[in-house]
Amino acid sequence: MLRSLSRSHALTLSRSHALTLSRSLPQIGALADTHVFEANTNRLLDILVHSLYSDRDVFLRELISNAADALDKRRFLSIQSDESQDATPYEISIVVEPENRLLRIADTGIGMNATAMRENLGTIAKSGTAAFLESLADSPKGSNQLDLIGQFGVGFYSAFLVSDNVSVVSKTSVDATPYVWSSSGTGEYSIEEASSELSADLTRGTEIRIHVNDGLDEYLTDSKIQSMVKTYSSFINFPIKLNDTVLNEAKALWLRDPKEVTEEEHDGFFQVLTPFPGPKPMAHSHFSAEGDVDFKAVLYIPSVVPPDFYDMFQTAKANLKLYVRRVFISDTLQDIVPKWLSFLVGVVDSDSLPLNVSREVLQATEGIKVIKRKVVRKAIDMIKRIAADEDPEKYGTFWKMYGKAIKMGIIEDQPNQRRLLPLLRFQTSYTTKTDADGNPNATTLDDYVSRMKEDQTSIYYLVGSNGIDELKRSPFVEMLDAQGYEVIFFDDPLDEYVTAHVTEYEGKTLSNASKDNLQDVDKPSKKASAYFKGLGKWWKEQVDDLSSVRVSSRLASAPCVVVSGKYGWSATMEKIAKLQALADPGRAAMMKNQRILEINPRHPLIQEIRRRWENDPEDAGLVANSKLLYETCLLNSGFLLEADEVRSHNERILQLLGADLALGDVGVMRDELEYPDVVEPSSQGEGDDDGTRGSGKAEESKEESKADDDDHDHDEL
Repeated sequence: MLRSLSRSHALTLSRSHALTLSRSLPQIGALADTHVFEANTNRLLDILVHSLYSDRDVFLRELISNAADALDKRRFLSIQSDESQDATPYEISIVVEPENRLLRIADTGIGMNATAMRENLGTIAKSGTAAFLESLADSPKGSNQLDLIGQFGVGFYSAFLVSDNVSVVSKTSVDATPYVWSSSGTGEYSIEEASSELSADLTRGTEIRIHVNDGLDEYLTDSKIQSMVKTYSSFINFPIKLNDTVLNEAKALWLRDPKEVTEEEHDGFFQVLTPFPGPKPMAHSHFSAEGDVDFKAVLYIPSVVPPDFYDMFQTAKANLKLYVRRVFISDTLQDIVPKWLSFLVGVVDSDSLPLNVSREVLQATEGIKVIKRKVVRKAIDMIKRIAADEDPEKYGTFWKMYGKAIKMGIIEDQPNQRRLLPLLRFQTSYTTKTDADGNPNATTLDDYVSRMKEDQTSIYYLVGSNGIDELKRSPFVEMLDAQGYEVIFFDDPLDEYVTAHVTEYEGKTLSNASKDNLQDVDKPSKKASAYFKGLGKWWKEQVDDLSSVRVSSRLASAPCVVVSGKYGWSATMEKIAKLQALADPGRAAMMKNQRILEINPRHPLIQEIRRRWENDPEDAGLVANSKLLYETCLLNSGFLLEADEVRSHNERILQLLGADLALGDVGVMRDELEYPDVVEPSSQGEGDDDGTRGSGKAEESKEESKADDDDHDHDEL
């Protein structure tokens, strides 16, 4: 496909001669050799203008890219031939002439003669650069230089996005005659020799002259051109001048040897890339990759979390700019990094990425998967370097900002889950003390495994949403702690999803301390289980939503605890599920039926309930107290009561208070008491000697007091 012109051609024109040519454009064609576009080109022009490109701005990107290709060719060919005497600078120039509605883009590349114009501008079936590469394919010397010349698109024809009158003036270094190609994009084009007046000053190269259509005046302003160059072409390897001012002074830092780039240069380059300038980056990774796909990249971790990073997580896009041969292609691609790495800032530049014909859409290929895999691994390595730093505060700072992102990576990025797990940080029953600065000490899964008991088979954890202190006091960890088993405390609701996606680490099973079947703790005796079996069956009949009641092996001081079955929801997950807008009531009810009541056979309350059940299982007080104890343990286990359960729970507490105060049934109201008369306190003013001073104020005060009584139905106690 033809990216056509500038990959092949360019020219140098003085401003005065170019203006002369612009004024003569209407006459071009009178003596010119007129041709009809080949069918595929004619059809392409129609497609291009109406649907190929989504943004008109890209026309300048395409033409500058082509100009850079032409300069690359000239530089390559100069190595093959003796052009050392040619002092023409390698550059691209842009001139805006609002008075003539003319935009000129020129380069000093290899240029075209009339034959090249017919072949390259009259058809898309033949590509000058493609033929150029084919001619070098068998040359070892030439093949070493192929990275200088990229692949072709249809860039030249994008000029018709903003114009219906395009002319190309071009001259090669070996041909004394310059030629002019012109077309309105309606089916025909013409080629003729440039006037003799222009011939004397032409040396080499190509200039594209675009007559900007009405209504597109922004493309005739310096500010718009500067913005477009900054967006798409900042890192082109040749100077781009607008009215003699260089626009692309920024250097493509990622193309340099990483060992030669200083920290100060990285800090400055980060500020160029980031949309939210601020402190220097926390870390960077500068690397190149070779293999199925060759590319170079530089990645940065910002020291400040991007605004709305977590609020807009599902739609977040990394600030990674994709370049092909230093030409900006996109900064909205979602295929280069997963969402959890959307905080990254950087550049990825490849010479071999396949693009669609407009170069706006990256084609889904195995090459993209290769780039993604390597970029993600380099990003993880960068994070690991922060974690390995001698100063633990550095990773502590990173974790505060991006810890949730790491967790999302564990949840969503299955191929990299094992690499991310060592990056987790958390507190445990062994590490809840704080350091000298008052910050909680954190540990890792590797540290936990290193401290495991010799015969321990599981990594124990507990998830809660009310802080570490709540988890430390939880009845679920009583016996584990008493028997010397370390318990990980996860206090972020997101941890519930993390643990749902991670079942083992280093051969050790992750076991939720709030769920059924703890592996390592001592089991209750068969005698105890048999002794309380009848009570358990009776208790289950008194309480809805219980799957079973049994003697616990995890309790030390609490009378009972409510645990979840293996496939049931934990208390934290149940809370999360209830907050979902599209929560399924049927699924919630099914999960409640997974609850198990575990009782402590050593607790006096349990033993007394067992004794009373044996004496009279129909005792109303026993039934009420057993329900009250269950609801209390349910709350202590982190679960919530339903609305009807809250009412009945409160009623039982009130009845318990009434019984303790020997009041009988507190639900029965008594007759209202006979209240004594209220005596208003008297107040005396200072008064005159005869006692009359202030009497008017006293009367006024009484009236105000009466008004207050009328306005309020209730007095404060």
